[in-house]
Amino acid sequence: MVVLFIIIIIFIIISSSITIHVELLKNNHNDEIIIELKALFGLIKLKREYPLISLKIDEEVALEISEETEGNFKKGIINEKNKKIELDNLVDKISSSMNLFKRYKGVGDYAIKKISWKTLMWETEVGFEDAAATGLIVGLINILKTNVFVYIKNNEIGFKKISLNAIPNFNSKIIKITLNCIFRIKVGYIIIAGLKFLKIRLKNI
Repeated sequence: MVVLFIIIIIFIIISSSITIHVELLKNNHNDEIIIELKALFGLIKLKREYPLISLKIDEEVALEISEETEGNFKKGIINEKNKKIELDNLVDKISSSMNLFKRYKGVGDYAIKKISWKTLMWETEVGFEDAAATGLIVGLINILKTNVFVYIKNNEIGFKKISLNAIPNFNSKIIKITLNCIFRIKVGYIIIAGLKFLKIRLKNI
């Protein structure tokens, strides 16, 4: 009886999905990134906020990140910390991440195909004192978003709702970015991707 109960619980966990909501808000000098995770049919909720991401230049160039974590088992902020990443370390981290991406590309491709994509809304509003500069930057942003759209189509990433807008503002100086992305993946697929990742890593040891 106990074994049957454990099997049922494991089956429920494996068949359940994790929903991830990524939100990026930028309004001139105000930045905020919010990542919200829901699992086990909403029983587990985790929300991580990055209310301040700033580039600090004094004796050294560094990226300062403020981080807050909230969960549904405890009210309010359960963890708060500040990080400071020096530019050299940031470049190394990006380079290392690119190498990992190339090495485990097959795992990434598998996970992307198994994700259920819900929403992608990416709106950018740009305005400068020079109208020509505004038009040029908006044009470049449109090229970037077109490439993103082509990548989505080529990789058969089927968002149910997608909006990629670039809006020029010729009346005020502004840089405003609103990005909303919601997607879902089953726990079973995450486990399989993890096993694929482990298999490749063991081969490289």
